[in-house]
Amino acid sequence: MDITATDFLKRATSAAEYFGFRSVDELKKLPACKDCSKKLPHTATAQARRNDALHGMLTCGVNTVCDAKLHEIEEPLLFYTIEQVPRSGEAAISFQIFNVEKSIAEAILIQVATALAGDIGYNNHSIRINSIGDRDSSVRYVR
Repeated sequence: MDITATDFLKRATSAAEYFGFRSVDELKKLPACKDCSKKLPHTATAQARRNDALHGMLTCGVNTVCDAKLHEIEEPLLFYTIEQVPRSGEAAISFQIFNVEKSIAEAILIQVATALAGDIGYNNHSIRINSIGDRDSSVRYVR
């Protein structure tokens, strides 16, 4: 399916907002962020972004939370950012979830990705999940 970058981003933001994600600009207007006087330090350096498997897109979530003072929001934090992929120049959307300790965050990410794929015409798709990041899966993998 052939889709323009503008149309893709319109559909992606619509899907994100349907599932409760908000733009960073919208979140920065919340009193918790506006009244925050202290940035949260982080160690996501330019070198870490270069080493990132997704060309810096993975570390951008941490940078955004810290630099935009979103760390002051105590409720579940679902946001999206629209980026330009550094190496290809293509438009991309990143979905981020913070302040959620349960696996519902992953389920929401899967749902928004599935909905977006359907919205742009990819109805026959599959999702592969790598669950080695949690403690139980890591122990099983090492064994």
